[in-house]
Amino acid sequence: MFLISEYICVERIWGSDDLKKIFDCKTDRIVGEVWTLSGYPKYETYLFDADGRRVGRLDEMTEEVVGARMPRFPILMKIIKANSWLSIQVHPDDEYARKVENEPWGKNEMWYVLDAEEGAKLVNGVNLRTKEDFLKALSENELEGYLNFVEVKEGDLIDIRSGKVHTLGPGILILEIQQTSDLTYRIYDWGRGRELHIKKALDVLNFDDPLARVMKFQDDFENRYFRLRKLKGENFSHGFSILVPLMDSRVDGKEVGKYTNVVIPEGERARLSGEFIEIKLGDFYEIFF
Repeated sequence: MFLISEYICVERIWGSDDLKKIFDCKTDRIVGEVWTLSGYPKYETYLFDADGRRVGRLDEMTEEVVGARMPRFPILMKIIKANSWLSIQVHPDDEYARKVENEPWGKNEMWYVLDAEEGAKLVNGVNLRTKEDFLKALSENELEGYLNFVEVKEGDLIDIRSGKVHTLGPGILILEIQQTSDLTYRIYDWGRGRELHIKKALDVLNFDDPLARVMKFQDDFENRYFRLRKLKGENFSHGFSILVPLMDSRVDGKEVGKYTNVVIPEGERARLSGEFIEIKLGDFYEIFF
């Protein structure tokens, strides 16, 4: 048995019309993100059965779907495409999120590159090792010169732990897999004038281990928060799991479109045909079971 999630198109000033060519976004505004599975407050998605009947709202079905009671549905899924640079940013860890923001957890995330223009880049870390040097670079408007730019290609996986300075550049379509949190501390915004969060960013920035892991995603990968597998051909997936088809595929014989988020509830299984990324919970969440 499986469920299908609806999606929500989210306006961003750095977005483009590209996502509206992939998803049926009923808006004239610029879309930068499509939230394909979300239990985050005010952005909750609904789940539907294989015949298109609405089953319920994701945040209200967390225990039924995951098999454990949690403060929030644990994983937030997005598809992101930018037409210009996102802000230079950093996310807090779980402890800081609880103590300072009164949130259940911080924001660790992973990016899987679905498509990338030739020469497209992202920012992975900053070549500064102290708060004093970081503040000096900001005050002298020289931070751009210390950013670590990395070229990426389709199939790359970027493991972005909390505390790491990063951002996405134009020309890259990504699948974002993250903890269900919207805690983002903006450090630098390319002169666009939006609010910055320098104090909190410096509180959480990890100068000792500044770089995210960038790798070619082959078959599987796991960290403390997520377990990923790439599934091709005929397979089974056992719940709880989230599936993202990388091409038009089939689940239990039913057609599912590219990038549609499929949810296999705890205790269920589904037969797969096609190409998918399967996402499961990492060891961090074992405390809830």
